[in-house]
Amino acid sequence: MTSDATPSNLDGQSVLILEDQVLIALDIEDMVLDLGAGVCWVVSGAVTALTLLETKRPDLALLDFNLGGRETSEGVADRLMDLHVPFVFLTGYGDGLVVPGRFGGIPIASKPVTKATLLTKIALAQDRFRSERMV
Repeated sequence: MTSDATPSNLDGQSVLILEDQVLIALDIEDMVLDLGAGVCWVVSGAVTALTLLETKRPDLALLDFNLGGRETSEGVADRLMDLHVPFVFLTGYGDGLVVPGRFGGIPIASKPVTKATLLTKIALAQDRFRSERMV
């Protein structure tokens, strides 16, 4: 699949959602389930996400980068990279989000995010991780 070929749904995939704002997390979960995800694990903190990753391996993750000003999702992103799980950063900072260089090429979606934008960013993330496996 190329980045131009946006999937029409998530075909039963499992999705980790890391978002510290409850209403936003519920909105994203509803959107992902509407797009066909099979299961969503919604967590509000990095420690909880890392604990979940000890026993579960999602097909995809959506990570709020800044978690309530107290922490970021960088450690979770590092673990997902180790596991070769595609992910998208979500941010309320729009184009102002600057991520560390090791996350270059990771798609970033501004909140509030639409289904169409989410699907496009997910396709980009999946393509990126798929191409890394081929190298």
